[in-house]
Amino acid sequence: MRSAKSYARGSGGAVPRTAPELYVPEVVPVSRARAGVIRGLAGMQPLLTHRYLEEDRAIPRELLAHPRFAGRILVDARSNVIFPHADQNGPCGYEIKNRHFTGFAPGGEKGYGSRGSSAAIPHWCLPRAASTP
Repeated sequence: MRSAKSYARGSGGAVPRTAPELYVPEVVPVSRARAGVIRGLAGMQPLLTHRYLEEDRAIPRELLAHPRFAGRILVDARSNVIFPHADQNGPCGYEIKNRHFTGFAPGGEKGYGSRGSSAAIPHWCLPRAASTP
């Protein structure tokens, strides 16, 4: 395989350009499937305990059982840990975690709270100034 430098020298220093007709004429925003995210979350169960969180991430079972996290951490049919994301309009995505795997809800978006309030965001997600009175 030729290096970029030798390629440029062999072509007289000119860098090949993509034909303009191959460019996308207009960038269109991706439509997010909020309904699919909500359907996906509806089929999940609240997490009670999980080996990945306890053993790999060293999160104690007592912390997972704390009322602050009740219903906020879920488990899917494949035993993945699910961390729902929400924005001002409700659920908008979810992170999928397990041993040697990280994913995100198909069509989902990342969000950090609900109803536009920082009160909905766990205090450990906020910068120090926002989490202290």
